[in-house]
Amino acid sequence: LKNGVLRDPKVSVEVTKPRASPVFYQSPAPDGAYDSANPFLLKGKVESVKIEPAGILLTVAATSRSIDGQAVPDTRTWTVNTGGSTSSPEEITAELTGKTLYMWGYPKAGQNCATACEMYAPDYVIPAPKQAGLMYQTFEVNPIQPFPNGGYAFAAKFDANAPVRIAGVIEKVEIGLPYTRVLVRGAAADGREKLWLADGPRPAALSDEMYRKLLAGASVTIRGYLAKDKTCDPACRVNARDLQIN
Repeated sequence: LKNGVLRDPKVSVEVTKPRASPVFYQSPAPDGAYDSANPFLLKGKVESVKIEPAGILLTVAATSRSIDGQAVPDTRTWTVNTGGSTSSPEEITAELTGKTLYMWGYPKAGQNCATACEMYAPDYVIPAPKQAGLMYQTFEVNPIQPFPNGGYAFAAKFDANAPVRIAGVIEKVEIGLPYTRVLVRGAAADGREKLWLADGPRPAALSDEMYRKLLAGASVTIRGYLAKDKTCDPACRVNARDLQIN
């Protein structure tokens, strides 16, 4: 685990000063018992934690879930398998019990849950109180454009035959599940300035140094691939395979 201040996923950040490092949890991909074609984001309070050979199991009293950016109330009890393992069960139990989490993952395949459900959550984060200098929005709202919480396959959205290098200045940063997104005003090889919306790494993949530097106003170089849809409305989409703060 990384040390630092925890904060909400799907956050709009418009700041110019360094921030504390986040703590994210990330586990392996799910097996065939879960429906990877229908991912979603769940918000709820952890009632209990159980360490099992199959993974860390949470009993969660849900409050809402979000699919394709649309949040709906959900008051069911969820058994959440976060996968992974821990060498400090007492520490992880104390860390999570009673906390509200945002969990991104997959429902159990073929289940019919009226009051109790199961899911696998490879990514989850504990929200934190608002900090001075940060402007928060909840995970139900995306200030840049509608965000597919379940993510996507690269080949479905982006063109592997259209590499691009962009140099510009960050206007907004969104630390979200499952991706980090960066809104950049800059130019590619043609020299014309445009607004670019770059899908970056999963939040858990951000280094402490990158998280502290990933700020509005920072100069950035992005190497990646253009979207198949090149309408650039309201911004040109790009998959950022490499994102460097200059």
